[in-house]
Amino acid sequence: MVVLDTNTLILLFSQKNRHQAALVKYLVESKELLCIPDVVLSETEYILDKKYHRTRKEIHKVFQFLIERSNIRLNSYVGQAIQIYRTTSLEMADCLVIAQTKSQSASLATFDKKMLKVSKAKPFFT
Repeated sequence: MVVLDTNTLILLFSQKNRHQAALVKYLVESKELLCIPDVVLSETEYILDKKYHRTRKEIHKVFQFLIERSNIRLNSYVGQAIQIYRTTSLEMADCLVIAQTKSQSASLATFDKKMLKVSKAKPFFT
């Protein structure tokens, strides 16, 4: 198994360095089993948005591409996080927190009213 860092995904989707992007593309399209940690998804969103000025729709396509790859392992709730990302204006980090909360039928300790509304989770703080 190979764990992908944010840097590799940014290279792939920004094409900043074509040679390195080609290497990452080859890896992603190979049969090699890959893992993407949650933090890499939120960092990828942030960098594609802030540095490369990608639209939300373009970033969603990146996430969709990753989740559809049979050789990429993500946490089980990431698909739900991507769906939340597509249908709200929340950042991916918040979407991952909400999806994990839902997957574990947990309460949510936050004062962020939008997160509570979207998650429909029982608020920890009343």
